[in-house]
Amino acid sequence: MPGWSASWCRLLWVDLETGWSAVQVAGDVRALRRLKLGDLTEPFDPDAGDDFVDEEIDIASLDLPSRHIEAAIGLAVTPDSVRAIWQIHQADWTDDLTTIAAARVAALEKGISR
Repeated sequence: MPGWSASWCRLLWVDLETGWSAVQVAGDVRALRRLKLGDLTEPFDPDAGDDFVDEEIDIASLDLPSRHIEAAIGLAVTPDSVRAIWQIHQADWTDDLTTIAAARVAALEKGISR
């Protein structure tokens, strides 16, 4: 056959779970890139007497993607917050997270905040 040449192809397995995780991360990054300065800041008034150092965020109540559980544990301000994070994310919990959570609870009980 004129113009015919031998061709070849290579078949590959694709890790769909990792690919889907990458798509989700890319979506998070895209959303963060859309943020403007005004979305992340507010005017500072030193005379307002804001004492935001003592302000606590209930990190356990936030709906976090499972990949941020370790960060949430590190930001927890009470042992009960760490336990609440575990209750919310039991389906995604691992032995490594148990070790991290136990260390965080121990630090909080000793009065070490970070």
